[in-house]
Amino acid sequence: MKRVLEKALEENDLLLASLLVTQHLGMDRPLSTYLAIIERWQRRAQQRVDQSAPLHQQVTQLNQFFYTELAFAGQPKNLLAPDYARMDQVMLYRNGCSVCLSILYCHLARAIGLDATGVSCPGHFFVSVPINEQQSVLLDALSGESVTWEELERRYHGFEDSDQTLALDDLIVAPANSHTTLVRLLHNLKQAYVGQEQYQSALMVSDLLVSLNPEDPYERKGRGWLLQQLNCYAGALADYRYYIRTCPQDPASHLLKLQLRNHNPRTEVLH
Repeated sequence: MKRVLEKALEENDLLLASLLVTQHLGMDRPLSTYLAIIERWQRRAQQRVDQSAPLHQQVTQLNQFFYTELAFAGQPKNLLAPDYARMDQVMLYRNGCSVCLSILYCHLARAIGLDATGVSCPGHFFVSVPINEQQSVLLDALSGESVTWEELERRYHGFEDSDQTLALDDLIVAPANSHTTLVRLLHNLKQAYVGQEQYQSALMVSDLLVSLNPEDPYERKGRGWLLQQLNCYAGALADYRYYIRTCPQDPASHLLKLQLRNHNPRTEVLH
């Protein structure tokens, strides 16, 4: 799985990578079904968008095709469910999280010659499309609506985990490469599975995150917690100990050390 996923990322085929993830988790239909759907949408997009028109008009035409004709829409507000982060379900039901919609939109945009890229921001995901050498349009991936820098700042500072002392700059809002985008999607999916206490599925996603970031101690710690929920204590201990060795000064490491010293297989260990 790791090899085919990394190959898709190397080829900058995020859509294929996201479908490979859902294939790994279990699909109702063959992968070829979804690839055929994408091919049909690409052909329709090429028919709907006048590629000789100015770029801003092409963006408007693509928005009409994607959000009106195909009827893609963002997930209901404050509702985090696995299907909104599973690309197979997003394609079938035309409803998904901002990361999935950004991946789909960018894939179709590139098929008609637009240099669209996903843009990562805390709490949300956007699409950026250059319309001339100096200017790009920033779109809300959930709706296709254009977003100004001022609106972006308001959204960022309204996000509960944002640092209110920081100005919005390129360190916070930046084009996301394929690896970063897939990791963001996997975190959304993992969080959704945990929220529904589907720990086995969450563990499968966590394994993918660890394979993509094998030296990340926080991914190992997160997987350890999931293994603990599934009573896989030996695996949980191995991941927790890796985290403690790698992040000895982290406050959570000190608490974990205390609990592991008096380890009992049935004792709850801090996540």
